[in-house]
Amino acid sequence: MKNLNRKNLNSIVLILFMAAGILSCNKDSDDPTPDPVKENSVEGSWKIAAMNISPAQNGVTDILEYIESMTGNHCISETVFKFETNSKISGNVPAGCTDEDTEVIEDNATWKVAGNKIQITEGTETSEYDLEVSKTEMKWTTQEVEDGVTYKLTIVFKKA
Repeated sequence: MKNLNRKNLNSIVLILFMAAGILSCNKDSDDPTPDPVKENSVEGSWKIAAMNISPAQNGVTDILEYIESMTGNHCISETVFKFETNSKISGNVPAGCTDEDTEVIEDNATWKVAGNKIQITEGTETSEYDLEVSKTEMKWTTQEVEDGVTYKLTIVFKKA
């Protein structure tokens, strides 16, 4: 994992949401199909609690913990993402964590649940993640292959 500087910190959350096309998860056809997620279970306010990667990169398994320890702040984990009933997404960044170039999520960003996937659309880019939701926790999972290694990324949200 590369060392992150302050300029890259503002982009990390946006990059995770805009990974459309290069991040996907293929499931074996032998896997049982879980019950579809109810769309209204995503609605509400959420905070990112963890961004886990497996296998670890340079000993790092929780990217969020790594970023926040490097920056000395909790700006990412304290940002509230609101998934509205009209399929819009908004982000509320805590005071002291923004500058004029910070954009957590585009103003016209939308979300949609399709089966057990969540699709996030920002402009013309759509990202899709495997989705698990309970009353207090939501997990988005995807896989990426880099240099022949398959990495599993799981973003864990907690109700705000």
